[in-house]
Amino acid sequence: MSIRAETTSSLFTLHNGFFPLSLTSYVMLSPQRRVVGGALQLFPFSFQGTFCRRMWDGLLCWDETPAGTSVTQNCPDHPDLDPTQKATKYCEADGEWFYHPESKRIWTNYTLCATTHEKRLRVMYF
Repeated sequence: MSIRAETTSSLFTLHNGFFPLSLTSYVMLSPQRRVVGGALQLFPFSFQGTFCRRMWDGLLCWDETPAGTSVTQNCPDHPDLDPTQKATKYCEADGEWFYHPESKRIWTNYTLCATTHEKRLRVMYF
């Protein structure tokens, strides 16, 4: 599984998470992405019926999730994030992860994770 990134001034925006990361943070996460990506391929899925596939969004791993449900977990312990807050991901009724309406890409709601109001707005709308 590949996580693509694009440059936005001095920030990287992960397409599958939309949370701005510095270049240093992105490089630090690269080995973690490779390890998690391999694990995602090794373990069989446990759900039958319609569900969203497990995935790594650049900051967190998300297990397979039944269609039409939300899943939450603690925000990652990462600079500028509050690990006592919750990140949320929604599995649509068709078994596809929620796509952000503006970016048309899979999106995880890290809004509450951001430690400042400005960062929360950036996460919410991009």
